[in-house]
Amino acid sequence: MRDPTAGAGLVIVQGRQHAFGLEGVWKSDTLPRPGAVVDVEFDDAGRVTAMMAVPEARLAREQAEAAIALATAKGAGVVARLGLPQLVALGALAVGWFWLATIDIAGSFPGQSQFTFWRALGALGAGQPLEALRSGSAPSAGVWGLSALVCLAAPLLLLVWNDRRAYLAALLPLAFMLAVAVPLVDLARQTSASPELVSLGAGAYVAALAGLYLAIAGVKRFLVATAHDATVYYETEQSGVASAGNPSGLKTTNKPGGAP
Repeated sequence: MRDPTAGAGLVIVQGRQHAFGLEGVWKSDTLPRPGAVVDVEFDDAGRVTAMMAVPEARLAREQAEAAIALATAKGAGVVARLGLPQLVALGALAVGWFWLATIDIAGSFPGQSQFTFWRALGALGAGQPLEALRSGSAPSAGVWGLSALVCLAAPLLLLVWNDRRAYLAALLPLAFMLAVAVPLVDLARQTSASPELVSLGAGAYVAALAGLYLAIAGVKRFLVATAHDATVYYETEQSGVASAGNPSGLKTTNKPGGAP
């Protein structure tokens, strides 16, 4: 805190100030400077006996280790709150939407014949047939894409909203897929001359299974939380009734003949 070349220096250790001098105490080659991080040794009387500057490399390593530990702790908290199976299902849902083919058009359809869910939403948002996606960048998904992203993030709502109704947000991905299933299939059939050539790709099955699992898990956790809250409310009410009927908190027994 204070330059020791101009008098006694000051160092803070665990919130307490300690005075020190350079002679016989400072062990590093470079002079101490205000704001530096140091290692300090004390004698039995609590006096500073040795002090040395902490190398920058060690500081960087310790800060990195602290950051990793903090990130690990936060990640463990997210896993504990959301649940590892739900996280895996959410990842599978994202893979099914953005990377795996959802619609497959076989036969003589020229150009690209497999489309991801996200690209198909772009055609749906633009009101264009899937044939328009053969070349160039996909059109913007617009409102459909925004709705998809909101539904994808919906199962994470319970991380910021401490209410049992947050569990029901896990229903949104499945509900969204069901809502767009019919218009997407119609769009694919308009593109192909033979509706029989239109089939669902792996992405549709992966996303459907992941969405179904998230929905079932969300409803189950909501019902469990509702039952728990009802039990706590009932026990609280019973405790309040018992306290009102017996303010002293003493146990009473009934003797024969009705005498208390």
